[in-house]
Amino acid sequence: MKWEKSLWRRFRLRPATVVMQDQAAFYREYPPRLALKIVDPRIVISHKWKYAYARIPKAANSTIVATLHAAETGCSEISDIDHIKREFINPSQLDPDQLNELESSYFKFTFVRNPYTRLLSAYLDKILAEQQTGGRHRRKVAAFLGRPVEAEISFSDFVDYLEFGGGVHTNGHWARQIDMLVMPPGKFDYVGKFEDLEQSLGEATRRIFGAPKEINTYAPHATSASSQIALLDGSLRRRIARIYEEDFEAFHYPFDS
Repeated sequence: MKWEKSLWRRFRLRPATVVMQDQAAFYREYPPRLALKIVDPRIVISHKWKYAYARIPKAANSTIVATLHAAETGCSEISDIDHIKREFINPSQLDPDQLNELESSYFKFTFVRNPYTRLLSAYLDKILAEQQTGGRHRRKVAAFLGRPVEAEISFSDFVDYLEFGGGVHTNGHWARQIDMLVMPPGKFDYVGKFEDLEQSLGEATRRIFGAPKEINTYAPHATSASSQIALLDGSLRRRIARIYEEDFEAFHYPFDS
């Protein structure tokens, strides 16, 4: 409905986070909060199978892409998942007619994850694991904290970067999931859950290919974050709940989980 779309735009547009967009039809219709370089490569579109998948980092997106690839090609062997992800069409490439077709007849889906464990997984993978290598993700956090890149960065320090350093807007691995979708959640035909991946992905592939497809697991950056949830004390949970309030509410995750 037009009024619903207008309301969404007013709600989305926040001067501190909105960036200037080019003239792509998709982004004229759905202005994002995040930079195009963050969101555009992560919304992948198949014209052949008529689906659009919003890939949310740290929510099994590599496994989902690997499963889609195997279903489409019959080949389950994955040698370069990043190359496969780049083979898709992205929203910036759609003309107005293709955008209309995507809105009206494509199966639009995504998978989300509990914000607590998703953020913890991002920290374990991109910050803690990079202590020895000094990777680019860790360098940005260390620079905000005013520390050498090899210095200890606790999970609480990382949350400081997100809350006070604007980090929540700079990287898809810890951006709000609702921001990664770009389109309002109500525009999606299906929102699966990481916590119920087997059943949810089976349903998504059934709706794309006519029958559920076997999951092609590809998780080189798995962290077992769920088993380390003790890192999140009450104070940290409250802070994360404030930062990711929209995700908790939009995707029906309890604040005290």
